[in-house]
Amino acid sequence: MTEIYGRDDEARQLLKHVASGQSVLVVGDAGLGKSAFLSWLAPALRELGPVCEAERTGPAFGSFLKVLFDFAHQRKWLKYEDWKSFGKVHRTNDEKAKQLVSVFAKHPETILIIDDNSTVTAGNRPWLEQLVDSCIVIAGIEPKHLLKAGTKRYWKRFVELLIEPLDSKSSAALLEDLIAQYEITADDSEAYRKRVLALAQGSPYELQRLTKQHSGKTVVRVSAIAKEAESLVDRDVKYVALAPLLLLFLVLLAGGRYLARARSDTDALVISGFAMVTLIILSPWIRRSLKPRSS
Repeated sequence: MTEIYGRDDEARQLLKHVASGQSVLVVGDAGLGKSAFLSWLAPALRELGPVCEAERTGPAFGSFLKVLFDFAHQRKWLKYEDWKSFGKVHRTNDEKAKQLVSVFAKHPETILIIDDNSTVTAGNRPWLEQLVDSCIVIAGIEPKHLLKAGTKRYWKRFVELLIEPLDSKSSAALLEDLIAQYEITADDSEAYRKRVLALAQGSPYELQRLTKQHSGKTVVRVSAIAKEAESLVDRDVKYVALAPLLLLFLVLLAGGRYLARARSDTDALVISGFAMVTLIILSPWIRRSLKPRSS
């Protein structure tokens, strides 16, 4: 997609924070388009300063450091010929991080975009904190990762920008773009659009997944399939719950028959015996009548 729908306000806020020298934490659930949003904004951010883009900070912190090295090397901020020669002098990740942080600190106008900043650990957190203090960092994160132990002090260095689900107008506009892009056709186009929008719940990722991976006919049928599934589940529950009830009745009748025999009550003995035989004969039919059709 060449356009981002429904994020104009968020874009203005982010650019305003960056222009004032603040680091920004882009917070949003998975599927809301944080990565696409940051990628879309990259050209505008380059007008404010040099932009270094990193996919994530871990789990291999060394890979993240290499991204920083390559960026600094490209801009001739380092005297080393390549990553290998840099590693010969700075052998550990801590040594590499210390050197790179000092280099970035000399260029505070640098904008570092971290697509996924969820892999903050006790080992890399101090260096990430120094990077935020040295330059402008824009990081994407899901809300659940903000609760990770030992990271609160790191998140406080950012201004938070919340990414929420798209509104109905933006979702509909994005869907039209995707329908044209993937050349989607459906017998009932209005029903198709309504169903996709209902299933996606404002998630750009879900909108794209539904239009790309499922035909118009399949998506429209989802509601009917869901209703049928609920009906089958209901019958399954009844079917499973019936078995212990039948067993309970048999136990009660057996107990009644035992008491009747102990009291020499011939009538009660005959009635309980007849009831047991009747229940045993009818139980398969009763169970079958409630058995789900899918079985």
